[in-house]
Amino acid sequence: MSGQQRWASYNGTILDEDDAKIHALSPAVKYASAVFEGCRAYWNPDQDQLLAFRLDDHVERLFDGMRILRFETDVTRETLTDWVLELLRRNGHRETAYFRILAFIDGKGDQGSRGPVSFIATSAPLGRGREFEAGFRLGVSSWVRVADRAMPPRVKCIANYHNGRLGILDAKEQGFDYPLFLTESGKVAETAGSCLFLIRKGQYFTPDATSDILESVTRDTAIRLLRDDGIDVVERSVDRTELYLAEEAFITGTHQEVCPVVAIDGLPLGSGAPGPLVRKLQQSYLDLVEGRAPDTNGWRRPVWT
Repeated sequence: MSGQQRWASYNGTILDEDDAKIHALSPAVKYASAVFEGCRAYWNPDQDQLLAFRLDDHVERLFDGMRILRFETDVTRETLTDWVLELLRRNGHRETAYFRILAFIDGKGDQGSRGPVSFIATSAPLGRGREFEAGFRLGVSSWVRVADRAMPPRVKCIANYHNGRLGILDAKEQGFDYPLFLTESGKVAETAGSCLFLIRKGQYFTPDATSDILESVTRDTAIRLLRDDGIDVVERSVDRTELYLAEEAFITGTHQEVCPVVAIDGLPLGSGAPGPLVRKLQQSYLDLVEGRAPDTNGWRRPVWT
């Protein structure tokens, strides 16, 4: 699609992406009154089909976020889903793409405005970074993870991501690829945009949903893939020192998918290279999302109908 016009959907109307603009005085700009979803659609050349992965679950979480932030809208889940699918078709993706759905308070309201709510969806091709093969080097951030009693970390509230931005800047200055946040009580939470899994002595464990983490769709996918393979995954609070004793680790997120972690705070995990257990899960995930493995949960949505 390089050099081609790219389209956006604004409340269901298809328009040039450059024209999908938000007013500078909207509550979305003034007060970060917005939530979003980042999703992927995978190109399967054998089927000549674009497969949106877990679109219904992403839309459901977006509506959860709007509920928590007290957004008031008459737009239904079904209508928003139709708008997104129409956008993907209009952009004509014949390669794996990342699409973003933004719900925000439009107009020129104040800090307590509940509407009007507008929706913008955009999409663009997205490949994979070097970390997908080489693995991430994480560093525990000096910034703590935003707490549930202050902000809603379990949904993709735009304001939460300033916490992540500060962590990323801090990590880069310290020579790490990505930050890892602790909670206010010192337990392990997540990275700036993905959830963490650790493997030690054959046991898989991950911070639970009350550890100020996002209720991640990709995290859930990884857990269910592992359990389908007969592997028990324990969701619990995790101490910082447990990070240094893991033999393998990985992070999950729509953008990162399943990526190995090879070091934390400068300490290599295992051999310091992506391990076989993570590589196995990574391949299982790719086979599922790219349409080579059976879709027993109905997670893949064909875009071209």
